[in-house]
Amino acid sequence: MIMYVLICDDNARERELCYKQLLLHEDYFDEGLEVREFASGKELLFKFPDLENEVDLIFLDIVMPDVDGITVAKSLREMNYTGEIVFFSSTIDYAINGYDYEALAYLVKGKTTPARFDDVLKHFLVRRKERTGAVIILRCAGETRVIDVASIRYFEVYKRLTTVYYDGSTFSFYSPLAKLSEELEGKHFIRIHRAYLVNQDYVSKMTMRDVTLRDGTVLPAGRNYIKKIKED
Repeated sequence: MIMYVLICDDNARERELCYKQLLLHEDYFDEGLEVREFASGKELLFKFPDLENEVDLIFLDIVMPDVDGITVAKSLREMNYTGEIVFFSSTIDYAINGYDYEALAYLVKGKTTPARFDDVLKHFLVRRKERTGAVIILRCAGETRVIDVASIRYFEVYKRLTTVYYDGSTFSFYSPLAKLSEELEGKHFIRIHRAYLVNQDYVSKMTMRDVTLRDGTVLPAGRNYIKKIKED
């Protein structure tokens, strides 16, 4: 999927610098990158409703002569823009205000290192995958895992602790299977037992008593759960 990015800044030099940073990270955008530039907040708000493609990311200056970036962000959210916003400005004075509009990041002009820009783009890609359901983010005891949903074989609950099995790894965290099942709806996960939620893509055999995965793992099954799966 092509990534659609907007840059809005009244300073042409700053727009160019931002664009060049994006090009340096073009390999992050597997299927292409399309960038449009706007010289004012007023221009962006006027043209935004007529843009042909869904916008993924907006780099938005805050201090602009006609309409400031905070007002632009507020208006975009009111237009139901759900993509990411990165504020960039010559001052940090507006940083707190920016997060009122679910900003992904706040960059300070002249002080943003390539490493910081790289971190912001990586964060953006994770958030985008999370929104589309391609990844799931799990947290426990200060540790965070970003896991490709397609790599998950199954979840197991034991004494309130849930463990996910994926790519030869495991991670334990606290979350009811019912909640996970709801989050992963439409992603081929099936509840086979009160303690197991399984990725159907990894199932090779299913009986009323157990479920066998392609790697040979055998999991217990609950008769009522299997009956419901077959009825559906």
